[in-house]
Amino acid sequence: MRGPMIGGLLRLASTAATVLVVVGFALFALDETREGSAATVSRIADASGGAAERERESHNGGVREAIDDVNDVLLTPFEGIVSGTDSEWVRHGVPALLGFLLYGLALRLLANIPQGRRPEPLGWDVPR
Repeated sequence: MRGPMIGGLLRLASTAATVLVVVGFALFALDETREGSAATVSRIADASGGAAERERESHNGGVREAIDDVNDVLLTPFEGIVSGTDSEWVRHGVPALLGFLLYGLALRLLANIPQGRRPEPLGWDVPR
């Protein structure tokens, strides 16, 4: 009984995390295309850590800010990989892709591993 429950919880967590990563990246891409990539890159490059967060909060509503905050937490493990680049698309895209692979694929694969169950027979056994 525990195996299917754990698998179900992992699938639910996988789906929720994947949706948040994809929505977070889609919102970033929408902002970039709306405001113009060059102007946004220079504005963000000039802003520092806390100032950039406060600026983002002033432009976004509560739901959007909550999505961005959860997305920041989910993608934190991957930020070091792209910390040396100046491209906002790379700094958002690579962690989003890695997050999608981890949360969308790896977690889903883990959820599908049987938990202490014996495999079902394939039906090829000859009756005795």
